[in-house]
Amino acid sequence: MDENKKLLWTQAEVVNYLSLGKSTVQTLTASGRLPSIKIGARRLYPVDEVRQWVSSIVEDSGHGENRGIDII
Repeated sequence: MDENKKLLWTQAEVVNYLSLGKSTVQTLTASGRLPSIKIGARRLYPVDEVRQWVSSIVEDSGHGENRGIDII
């Protein structure tokens, strides 16, 4: 494994990666839909699980068809 590869993202990094607002990421996290873990007082997001979550949404939306989906 590449030692420089991040395993966990902060909320700010997830907001940036997903191009979503902070409150949307908070809502998805609180509902359990967006995978995250809590370490101490910090909420962190496993990089591979977030990427897989995005892939599952793309698959559910019809493989790139131009139609919207509700994620919240």
